Order: sequence, then structure tokens, then C-alpha cells
Amino acid sequence: MIKKYLKLYYVDSVPEVQMDCDWTATTKKKYFYFLQEIKRQKIAPELSATIRLHQIKYTTSSGIPPVDKGLLMCYNMGTLQNIESKNSIIDPEEFEKYQSYIKMYSLPLDAGLPVFEWYVLFRNNKYAGLFQYMPTSFLEGCKKQGNHFFKIVKDTVISDRLLKAGDLLRYENSNIASVKK
Repeated sequence: MIKKYLKLYYVDSVPEVQMDCDWTATTKKKYFYFLQEIKRQKIAPELSATIRLHQIKYTTSSGIPPVDKGLLMCYNMGTLQNIESKNSIIDPEEFEKYQSYIKMYSLPLDAGLPVFEWYVLFRNNKYAGLFQYMPTSFLEGCKKQGNHFFKIVKDTVISDRLLKAGDLLRYENSNIASVKK
């Protein structure tokens, strides 16, 4: 498939192919086999894989993927579905808990940093979805609760999705201070 798209877009060569998969102890064997097969095809000089923080910490069960290097995902650190989370995108204090494991990881790592924001929807205090964009005019009509929550005051449709009065939106972003830290 990669070769097909390189040819379709007249790309002669690429320096790196990167695979993204949140593999687990039960899926790693198949995923690692897949990576070996991609590497065998020599599509690019380097093959990399995204690496999550939990995969850095639990290498015994997660394993180390058979790639040239990894891209450490320095984001999506919190529990998105937990209404108590302040910011599931980036949390410097949570990241610090993994520092010693990062130093011991046997693959060279690049860092993937977040530069995005979103709104997490909760209905009856339960996770109900994500919105990448929310019109400012709509948010101005909501009741602000604390620093990051907006309470929806009337039923509304945004991006073909129903938001009900009483639903909560938690705003999360990757502010520059957290990213630098």
C-alpha cells in the first residue's frame, strides 16, 4: 500500500516510514511481525514506530518494536473519559513519572509534542465524545464553570451532533508552558 501511494503521487523515495499502533501484550506478536515485514520490504532507509509512555514503562510485557527508532508520544497522558481529569492532552507532572524509564529504553527516540486542542463532551457526567472545534459564538451562550468547563444551556446541533442542555464540555489544549516543560 505504501509503495502504491508513493507511485501514485510520484514520490521517488522517503527517508522514513512510521507506523502508529497502541499495541498491547496480546497484540504485540502480530504487530511486531507486521513491522518486520514492512522493514523487509525496504521502502525507506528507516522504519519507526510511535511509542506510548506506558509502553516505555512496561517493556517486559509491551516489548520493544523491531524498528530503527521510536517517536515518543508526549501527549494523551491523562484519562480522557474521566470527568475529573484537568487536561488529558498534556500533563508535565505525569510525564515526569516516566523520565527514568525513558532513559533506559533501548531504542533511540524522537519526541512527538502536542499542538492541538479539543472539547471533551460529558453527558450525565459520563464521556460522550470529542469535538475538535467549537464555535466561539456557541461557547459564549454556555454557562462557564471553572476554568475549563462549559455547561450547555439549550439543546443544540453542532457538526451534525446533538448537544443537550446540561451536557458539559471540558476544554483541553496543549499550552506552550506545558509543552516547554
